[in-house]
Amino acid sequence: GYIELLNGEAGGKLTAEAQRYLQVVTDASRKMGQLIDDLLAIAHVRQITVLSQKIVSRLKDKQEPIEIPPVFLELAGDFDVYHSFVLAYSESMELLSKLMKTKPKIAAFLDGARGRCAGLSLDSLMITPIQRIPRYILLLREMIKQLPETDPAVQGLEKAMSAMQKVADGINEAKRQEEQYQELIEISTCLLRCPLDSSMFVVRGRSFSETVPNCEWV
Repeated sequence: GYIELLNGEAGGKLTAEAQRYLQVVTDASRKMGQLIDDLLAIAHVRQITVLSQKIVSRLKDKQEPIEIPPVFLELAGDFDVYHSFVLAYSESMELLSKLMKTKPKIAAFLDGARGRCAGLSLDSLMITPIQRIPRYILLLREMIKQLPETDPAVQGLEKAMSAMQKVADGINEAKRQEEQYQELIEISTCLLRCPLDSSMFVVRGRSFSETVPNCEWV
């Protein structure tokens, strides 16, 4: 970016003190970039980006409706990454919130970056991948509505829509499980006088059943 350009153009002309300042800025920029990269890695954003690029590249040259379904059916298994995204979303948002509060430079950087992202903040952008699946379903449904029932593409489009609906159902289930997991964490923090280690109750995959009415936690 700008720092590399400045270093390349004027690095040899800068005083020792100016070069030291430039190095400090360079190191800080790299650390900031690494923190943001770590945040995106936690949320599996890169895997979703790769999947989206695959879909776009395969759809780009399709001219007929009958050519569309195989794209979604062949990549259906890759959509499991959305489940991982949902499970990691809360952790990612907690990390982002912590960084925004404790790292003023990161907060300033992300605020400045909104101008290059249609005014959207990073936390707003992080939710958009989940919104993509319903849009695929709507696209396939609309294509089916526009075709005669006897069109040979209809059956394939229905299969593709069913596959995407299964992905959407899986995402909703993953969200439900994550909400239950967060409830277990909240309950574990209330077990202050429990003789057992409260962390033993908080295990991924366990289900939260119900809350006893009028029960006071101590």
